[in-house]
Amino acid sequence: MARRTQTTVPQPPWVWSPSEVNKYIRGAYPSKKRTHKEERKGSETVPRLHFVVLESDEDRVREVLAEGLGAIGVTVADERPSKAGARKHVAAVSVRRALLRSKVRVSVEFDPPIHPSSCAKLLARLSRSLHLADVDEEEERPVLPRKSR
Repeated sequence: MARRTQTTVPQPPWVWSPSEVNKYIRGAYPSKKRTHKEERKGSETVPRLHFVVLESDEDRVREVLAEGLGAIGVTVADERPSKAGARKHVAAVSVRRALLRSKVRVSVEFDPPIHPSSCAKLLARLSRSLHLADVDEEEERPVLPRKSR
């Protein structure tokens, strides 16, 4: 005797159980709404940048860093904005010389955080005139407020 195989023809909807109908609807028409547990995420930003320069002259490092920050539109916190137009982005810069070796540690905190492409431009500009040894940039995605319905 030949075995009977299941037919590939789908059953009409009136013979489906409610769970099968729900499964079909969820599969055919997926919801685009976020679940309540999911948070809105903003674009990626860089709030802090730390790097090590293999050079012993702190003043030269400060000058090159101020020049590079000015090129991307960021003002160093201790500088006064020009009267022509105040820049919106400010950076708090800390430059510390190592005690035992001839290197300088630099940390820059951006307010508000900058885009990663601006950070890459700054590092490229700094690497032309300084020898960067170790770079650590902290990237984050800020949590945005919920949308009103």
